[in-house]
Parts: sequence; structure tokens; C-alpha cells
Amino acid sequence: MRNNLNTVLLLVAILSLAQPLTAQKYAPLNKVIIEAKTIYMEHFVKPSILDVAFRELDSWGQFDVVNSLEKADLVLSFKMAKTDLLMAIFDRRKNPLDGGLVWTVSCPVGKSHKCIEELRKRFPKEPKRKP
Repeated sequence: MRNNLNTVLLLVAILSLAQPLTAQKYAPLNKVIIEAKTIYMEHFVKPSILDVAFRELDSWGQFDVVNSLEKADLVLSFKMAKTDLLMAIFDRRKNPLDGGLVWTVSCPVGKSHKCIEELRKRFPKEPKRKP
């Protein structure tokens, strides 16, 4: 009898927590990403990966991709793993070793556009600049 009561209480608790979670699909992004205007892409992977990511970022229009680290608000970095491509976004104003990492995601190798899509679908609104 006590086990049944515990089970019911646990179920009620889970259901009461589940409702607020359905109102927002994804965890909120760090405000550093949301407020950023420019992004620099580090060149540590094959150019074809960067080209695809660049085209995806350019068509989205959320960030201006810049060619200098000094002009950037964010730094986008890709790293190859065995079967995954890891994408990390850093706050350019901070040292990556001191907490500069603000977001990370992985996608299949050769699908860098999927990493950008993961970021894009978490943004609270459409692009602030380019149509």
C-alpha cells in the first residue's frame, strides 16, 4: 500500500513538472550568443566543413561572419572526432580555458550544417539583420 502511494506521488510530481517544460522547447541560450552580432570561424578543420557552415550562417543572417578574431563577438570552432563533428562557440572576450565556452553541439561528420541548424532552432526569434 505504501509503495502504491509513493508511486502515485511520484507520478503526480513528474506530471506537474512536465507541463512547464512543454511551454519552451529548448533550454535558453546564453545571452552572450543571443546578443552577439559577429562571429569568427577558426580554421582547424577541412575547408569544405567551414564552407558549408559559412553558407548556413550567411543564409540565416543572425551573425556577420568576420575574417578577424579582433572584430568578432563569438568564435566558432569545429573539431573532428571519430564519427562526430564537434562545434563549440566561445565568447571572444574570454580565454577558453577560463570559461569562454558558451555553447557546444555535435553532429555527424560531413554535416556541419546540422550543427548550425541545432543552434538556429534554439534562437528566440528570427535574424536581427539580413532578410
